[in-house]
Amino acid sequence: IWFFERQGVQMSNVVVLKLSGETLGSSGQGFESGKIEQVVREIFVLHEACRGKNDGGIVIVVGGGNIARFSDLKAKLPDIHPIILHQIGMLATVMNTMAISSLLNHYLVLKGRRDRSIVVSTVPIAGMVDGWDVTEAKEWLRSKDGGILFVAGGTGFPGIATTDTAAVMVAVQLGAKLVLKGTKVDGIYSSDPSTNPSVKMFENITATQFLTNKFDGILDPVAVAMARKEKIEIRVFRFTPLPEEPRYCSRVIKAVTFEEEIGTLVIPE
Repeated sequence: IWFFERQGVQMSNVVVLKLSGETLGSSGQGFESGKIEQVVREIFVLHEACRGKNDGGIVIVVGGGNIARFSDLKAKLPDIHPIILHQIGMLATVMNTMAISSLLNHYLVLKGRRDRSIVVSTVPIAGMVDGWDVTEAKEWLRSKDGGILFVAGGTGFPGIATTDTAAVMVAVQLGAKLVLKGTKVDGIYSSDPSTNPSVKMFENITATQFLTNKFDGILDPVAVAMARKEKIEIRVFRFTPLPEEPRYCSRVIKAVTFEEEIGTLVIPE
């Protein structure tokens, strides 16, 4: 059973959304209430669009850069072993998902919904967060009280790729054919737009082109390589609206339904 269809291509009705930590707050600065409010609102709107679809649901993988970014930690704490620094980053994703899930559940109550979100982690924490299990994840996404699942902990292995790759791994296990990456930039550019005024943003780019040209500043190349192998598309888009846009413009809905070609679509070729 399928939810979305684009140009004759059927796409699993499980939506995998990857959010960078910086959608919640500036790098290394923790949480910003306005940004988290926007995230909760967008997830709720997406959930409303998915409600009632058989075997549907939303799976959200969140980064930890707003709390702990590896490069920043390494510069500040050079004597700490890199594996420990990666583990700190993994714990930051747990903190982020717990915060968003709690706020989202509060918002669902205010809206009179019985649906709830839960958090699981590839690195479970006894008494706080259960471990990732694909069978249990599918059951929760299908349940009448569920439909929203947060996955923390990254890949589960410190130093092995990033949460981008974790999102693709989740998509593979759940049979999703599209991963949405919501971030702070409009898409994938030919070079750094902050230093090159004539930069080009790609509407579409193949995974092979991406990997060959090493456009890896905004998207993990390991995730792209895995997506190419598994025939999964990745759409990179700016999650938060511009100042001139309506405050709640539901950019995530535009990204998932293709009603507007926003961001950059990485095609698995």
